[in-house]
Amino acid sequence: MSSTEPNTERVEFLRFLIAVGGAVAIAAALGASFNYVVSDKLFGFEHQLPRYQSEVIDRKIPIKSAEVLLLGDSVSARTLLATELREFPALSLAASGGGSVESYYLLVRYLEQFPDPRCVVLMTSYGAYSYHREVLFWPRIVQHSTLRPQDTFDLYFTSSSIGGWPASQYSWIEYLVRFLNAKLGFWLRLDTINRWFFGAERIYLDASLSYRILRRHIGSTPLTTFPYWLDMPFDGPNQRYLKSPFTIDATIDHYLKKILELTSKRGIKFYFSYGPIANGLKTETSERWLSDAMKHLQTIIDRYPHAKNLAEIEWRSDTEFSDGTHLKMEEAVEYTNALKPRFQDCRR
Repeated sequence: MSSTEPNTERVEFLRFLIAVGGAVAIAAALGASFNYVVSDKLFGFEHQLPRYQSEVIDRKIPIKSAEVLLLGDSVSARTLLATELREFPALSLAASGGGSVESYYLLVRYLEQFPDPRCVVLMTSYGAYSYHREVLFWPRIVQHSTLRPQDTFDLYFTSSSIGGWPASQYSWIEYLVRFLNAKLGFWLRLDTINRWFFGAERIYLDASLSYRILRRHIGSTPLTTFPYWLDMPFDGPNQRYLKSPFTIDATIDHYLKKILELTSKRGIKFYFSYGPIANGLKTETSERWLSDAMKHLQTIIDRYPHAKNLAEIEWRSDTEFSDGTHLKMEEAVEYTNALKPRFQDCRR
């Protein structure tokens, strides 16, 4: 046997180790890159909002406990700006695409982790929730975990007991199937990879910018500019409820009462508010809807001594809105500061 054979074997073995090590390193790099591409950092606004809210509630973001906690839907998120209430301080957990249902579950989660705020302020458009749950409940509220799985199921069984939505629309089996489909849809989405390779600038706009806005504005989402993902008509589906007679929604009312009962039990002051509306939406039907809605909400809130109803029907110039019910940022700043004196009881 030649004396050079052991050396040759060592060289071949070393080459084998290098090849295996290189393959493992490449696989790890590809895996890390793929994991980043499909991570929650690169999903759009519909995910950045619940991501931010969860990170706040789970204390992954250093933030002071709020004396004023702002809840509601997108009208609240873009009208009541936490940055204008820093001296209290304030935090917004308004759930764009949500309402009193989502606000209740977010409030419960917040109270599990933080000291009780002095005040809870709820602003919700009530009527828009019929549209929100029709097109946003599964792809946004459930898929992106504004509601946790246990909250999603609790909502179904609660609505079943009161004859409200979603039990009024779905059987338990259909509801479960839709839940699983929404969750699998989140993990199996590949459009983010496509945007990563063919539209990096859209990732920045739709994800990074969304998250930075949320952190900069303490959970509020004022429209500093009009982003492409909010390309909604001025008088569109978010405002269609103003074209029909007012109808009572059992689920909305039930969760509004649950918020009122919870805040009363915890000794937290409660304020209800309603956002301004563009003059361009004023009709006999819309005025009647608002009048009936205000009367209905007043009858609920009046039952709770700790609650104050700040809701007023306020019509404003169309130029102050991005659409018929969402103020532009400058006007939202002005609106929040005008409302601020009503929250003086929220100071320690």
